[in-house]
Amino acid sequence: MRQITDIDELRHIQLDILSFVDRICRDNGIIYSLAGGSMLGAVRHKGYIPWDDDIDIFMPRKDYELFIGLMKKLSHPYYRILTTYDTPGFCQPYANISDDRTIVEEPGIGNEAKEGVNIDIFPVDFVPEDEYVQKKIVGKILLLRNLFIIKGLKWDSRRGLLKNLLAFICQILTFPISRKWLSVKMDSISSRAESNYSKKSAVLVWGNGIKIMNTYIYENYQDWPFENNVFRGVVDYSSYLSSLYGNWRALPPKDKQVSHHKFTAYWKD
Repeated sequence: MRQITDIDELRHIQLDILSFVDRICRDNGIIYSLAGGSMLGAVRHKGYIPWDDDIDIFMPRKDYELFIGLMKKLSHPYYRILTTYDTPGFCQPYANISDDRTIVEEPGIGNEAKEGVNIDIFPVDFVPEDEYVQKKIVGKILLLRNLFIIKGLKWDSRRGLLKNLLAFICQILTFPISRKWLSVKMDSISSRAESNYSKKSAVLVWGNGIKIMNTYIYENYQDWPFENNVFRGVVDYSSYLSSLYGNWRALPPKDKQVSHHKFTAYWKD
């Protein structure tokens, strides 16, 4: 295998995946938007945040499920849809599209699903307008998420003895529960949070701390320049980004301008 050491090469693979997704969505009337740091990058930098090395998008739940269904029927030579329901070894509560010509390795996490370089796709779900009910739903998902994270932790000397021991104890107590089960449970709670139209929506399955926003933010989209491409993003970017990041216009301190990912990517032989 040949390691992908050039960030521009890595980004080129990701952009090709996103261009493929964009084409499928436009051809089939499926709604999607750049999400999180990718949306911030489009607005503030007209592309990637300079130190970023991934792409995220979201889709309203019905579009998310339609897209997954189309991808399962589509025979592509190297792009593959991964979901916790039908991909052995993949246990995230959201989908991603992987380039099977590549493979990624991340210390302490493993890669049983044999994922390649990929982009993550998050579903947006309606949330009950009652704040008490919202808190109950978010609380359940955050508990499941914390268990999910703990079960994936490996011993790390940088974490300290006490935290390592607590993580180890939690892993023993939750041994009968698989990460796959936790993932399915998170997705199930999210998809059933509100069956009717609501004025409130969120990326419940994961997202940036689960930020509940006005649904209209997730209903209006436009084209945004991104690198040398044009992709879809929300119209009310200011409300969206402010909810996620607060003062998103200001650059973080220099010591925070680093990627939060630790993976290594390779081209397969």
